[in-house]
Amino acid sequence: MIISLVGVHGVGKTRTARVLAKVYNFKHRSIEAIDSAYGLDPVSRQLMFLSVYVKRFLDIHREWLSSPNCNIVVDSHPLLVLPYTEYWLMNAGLERREINDIISGMTTLIKRLPKVDAIVYISPTNIYTVLKRISIRNHFNIAEELKRNYVEFIDSWLKSKGIEIMKEIAKTTLTIPAEWNGNYRAAEIVRRLNISTRPRPLDGDGEG
Repeated sequence: MIISLVGVHGVGKTRTARVLAKVYNFKHRSIEAIDSAYGLDPVSRQLMFLSVYVKRFLDIHREWLSSPNCNIVVDSHPLLVLPYTEYWLMNAGLERREINDIISGMTTLIKRLPKVDAIVYISPTNIYTVLKRISIRNHFNIAEELKRNYVEFIDSWLKSKGIEIMKEIAKTTLTIPAEWNGNYRAAEIVRRLNISTRPRPLDGDGEG
């Protein structure tokens, strides 16, 4: 199967994907594109994100079609472009009607992508869990990522608008608390999706 992990930056998507790969024999694939966005204006940046995410997502789907017996975990999904686009276009001062038109077009395209077998929404109970994790990341845009209103907007969007879209683009949806450590998140995903696999030992406590 193909599983996509979604959630605001800092919830532990990549950490969870790495555990699924190392312990449960998933193939870990990433569609992250943040390093390609530097210097672009907000509209161009979000269009770049969408185009890169969609291309990489389709490449992963094609890989799975050629080897359907493997399990693939993707540490994002093109869906995540939507809340970030809305946030950045609002901050750029675009009119609400123009923002809605752009988001609507992007949403239509994303809904036309092949369905994943499962979307796992890693949802924080407390936003400070996310802020703490972001603070120790080594990203060039750390100051931007740490803005509380930014994190809250993305998380709120996913909890409201995002949940309904997830149901349309995945055969199954799960919600996993971000507060759980990476090992436990991965184990719970495998258990709840009834994936038959023999785990290997993992060093460390799986925090993050």
